[in-house]
Amino acid sequence: GPAAAAADWYALVLELSPDCADARAAIAAAALDAGDHATVVTETSRVLKVSPGHLQALLLRGRAYYALGDVAAAKTLLQEGLRRDPEHAELKAAYRIAKDFEKKSSKAEAAASTGDWAAASAAYDAALSVSPLPEGRGVELRAGLCAALARHNAE
Repeated sequence: GPAAAAADWYALVLELSPDCADARAAIAAAALDAGDHATVVTETSRVLKVSPGHLQALLLRGRAYYALGDVAAAKTLLQEGLRRDPEHAELKAAYRIAKDFEKKSSKAEAAASTGDWAAASAAYDAALSVSPLPEGRGVELRAGLCAALARHNAE
């Protein structure tokens, strides 16, 4: 199909020009669509080595790290892209999601650590509303929400 034809084309381009940043970025984009975050990280690393400010690579790498649950690394990469192009719509949107998730999950953890179970419940619920959630973090947040609700209801 079309995906296989595109993969063949990119393989040919990389055979002729191994440092072609745009071909590697396209491979990384396809890998992100397929949920292959390790390939995204590998390919964007190669792109950024030859083209340090490559916005698409910064975006894809940031999205991959976010999906893997490394929200801090994602924010750093997305911020770097935004420093280079503050009006880049996709970078802005991805950064907003990462920042929103970090803010809401931190608020939930802080409320739980002080024993404010009503606030923790609301904050965990708010963090769960962020879409998409980083890999594995939904389970963690749901467990926190259940614990907060149980303790709040026991008061």
